[in-house]
Amino acid sequence: MGFICPEIICPRSGKKRSGRAGLPSGLLFPLYVLVFVLVCVLIYALPLMALFDNTAAGTLKNAFLLSAVYYPRTLLMAAAFTGIPYLFLQVSSLLPLFFLAGFALPAYLQSFLYMPVFQRLIDGEDKGNV
Repeated sequence: MGFICPEIICPRSGKKRSGRAGLPSGLLFPLYVLVFVLVCVLIYALPLMALFDNTAAGTLKNAFLLSAVYYPRTLLMAAAFTGIPYLFLQVSSLLPLFFLAGFALPAYLQSFLYMPVFQRLIDGEDKGNV
C-alpha cells in the first residue's frame, strides 16, 4: 500500500490530478515479499542468538532455514508479530492494553510456537547429531 494522495499537482501543466504517490505497482509486490521474508528470518534470529553460540551470518542462515522448514509455524508467528499490534492500534478501546502488553504479548505467544522447534534442536545437539 502506498501513500494515497487525493490531489497531485503536475509541475509542468499545473493541473490537479488524483492518484497514488510512491513506488510503481510493479515494484510493490517484490518489496512486500522481501519484507515478509526479512520479518520471518528476524523472528527466529533473536531466539537463536539467545540459545546458541554462532556468528551473525550463521545465525541469519539458520534463521532462514528454520523459517523455511517450519513454514506453518513461521506464518503463525508472523501473524502474531504483525496482527496483534495492528489489532491493538485499530481498536481504540484496546489502546491501554497495548501499552501494557503490546510488545510482550506477541513475543509470549511466539515462544509457544518456537520452543518445540528449539527443544528438538537442543536434544539433537546433546546427542551429537548437529
